[in-house]
Amino acid sequence: LGTVDEVVGNGVDCEVWKPVEGVRPEGAAWFGRLVPEKAPHLAIDAARAAGLEIDLAGPVHDRGYFDQHIAPRLGDGVRFLGHLGPADCARLVGSAEVCVVTPVWAEPFGFVVAEALACGTPVAGFASGAVPELVDDAVGRLAPMGDVPRLAAAILEARSLDRAACRRHALERFSLDTMIDRYTDVFRRCVAEPHAA
Repeated sequence: LGTVDEVVGNGVDCEVWKPVEGVRPEGAAWFGRLVPEKAPHLAIDAARAAGLEIDLAGPVHDRGYFDQHIAPRLGDGVRFLGHLGPADCARLVGSAEVCVVTPVWAEPFGFVVAEALACGTPVAGFASGAVPELVDDAVGRLAPMGDVPRLAAAILEARSLDRAACRRHALERFSLDTMIDRYTDVFRRCVAEPHAA
């Protein structure tokens, strides 16, 4: 296999994933596939430790995991809202003080991070996979993978970050226009400097 010279990050639709006007952000949100490798149960535990309510949304791809680890944690400030469409999910995330991201595997990108930041919502999550490449101190706080107490502290710190800075970060790094511009730049360079066969 050859080496990779450049990686173009994925883009998200920042017209769908956008701040919610006229709403005071409250609590935490988690969204994505409810599967063990995304560990929403740890997001629940961390939010509880931080003293915040948390709403979860997404498809249940592993019923056994959901029944064993998510269902018993519901109630007392923890709600599962089901599988929401993009607009409803964007409203959920944009109405939260912080988005909790809990991959316990080497996730190669992390759409949830990009989408949350596009909504102007700071991120608190595990520093696993590509997440540390997507989040800086202006838009989020990270904890070691699987460390619930440190994640709870990250949630409390992240919720006070500048939401406008989060939105700017997403527009600059994760918008569809940014992705297209970067691909176009790569293609132009490939044409101008073709590799020797």
